[in-house]
Amino acid sequence: MIRFDRACKMLDQLVPCTTVKDVAETDAVEVFARLNKGGSALREGDVRAAELARGKAVDVLKDMREFVTGKRPQRLGFGFSFAFRALVLFHRENAKFSGLKHDWMTTSGPHGRSLAQSWRATERAIDEALAFIDERMGWSRRALVPSANAIIVLAAALDKGEFKLGAENEQSYRRWLCLTALRGTFQGSVETVINRFHRAIRETKKSPSYALNEALTKDESRRLRADEFNKYAHMWGPATQVLHAYFVGQEAKDWISGDLIDLLARESVTNLPGGDLTVHHLVPRKVLAAFVENPDDANCPANYGLLSRSSNAELKDRRPDEVLAGMSPDERQRAEVQFFGEAAGDRLKPENYEDFCQWRAERLAEAVNDWLGID
Repeated sequence: MIRFDRACKMLDQLVPCTTVKDVAETDAVEVFARLNKGGSALREGDVRAAELARGKAVDVLKDMREFVTGKRPQRLGFGFSFAFRALVLFHRENAKFSGLKHDWMTTSGPHGRSLAQSWRATERAIDEALAFIDERMGWSRRALVPSANAIIVLAAALDKGEFKLGAENEQSYRRWLCLTALRGTFQGSVETVINRFHRAIRETKKSPSYALNEALTKDESRRLRADEFNKYAHMWGPATQVLHAYFVGQEAKDWISGDLIDLLARESVTNLPGGDLTVHHLVPRKVLAAFVENPDDANCPANYGLLSRSSNAELKDRRPDEVLAGMSPDERQRAEVQFFGEAAGDRLKPENYEDFCQWRAERLAEAVNDWLGID
């Protein structure tokens, strides 16, 4: 029975409220789906996730909610919608919600697993994948994580590999994560992309990390080029995220304070994207304005350094050649890890900005290619 039996007061407006009583769970889901077709509809994933709020699946729903409210998932921005997609992938071996049958929750998953067993496998795999992202990549904050959907694929690969991580596997996973970030692999049809990589993982007889890289397209797997760091980019975009992971791997430090950039991003409780870590324009916009028509030309990764907010404030509008001249030997040594130093020569003069960006972009691309093991 469905009836309009009262009105709810919302934002000082009376809103009709529909009450559904005495219906079977399957009928309630159908009513919910039909009502969702009017007005601003929920996403399909949210509609399918609502199916968990019935029968034995309620316990799984509670466990999922508890998991995503944990400190690490919250810090890295891995919420319920991603956890639900991961569960669907692990239980049905397909990331598409549109292909889910009405009985998908009660149908056995791989190895005869129940939905609850599939969630336990999913939870462990996601937990391991988040640890990899956090501890081995240095992507310790939501703004530093290129793609939560990539974490789902990584979880599936780690599960297939029984969570064994040698040096070679770790580098392969690192390479795959950075390449998919830079090439925007997960920005398109997410379900199709997840299925492409999951199919490679499922069918491989080799290492899952090897299978992931083999499943990259030719363009996705190619070497990094200087132009990928020498063009306009958001300050916390994929290029900066990859450079951050590289700098963390090199144990880079703030030039002035000597604090590890990993700790600057990790330990701060501030809500700013990078915590106490921020993007520093090596050639400041204010300085560059006298030499170029568009000051936004300063916003390219080849002109980005990663420093503490206090160091950025101290160096903010100073010419890079003057900054270098005022550095102590220890500060210069720390700056060289980020390819800022005497090796740049006269390119550090603002009038040579284009030459500096090209020079530094080439150094960055070469270093990251070597770090990722890309021949």
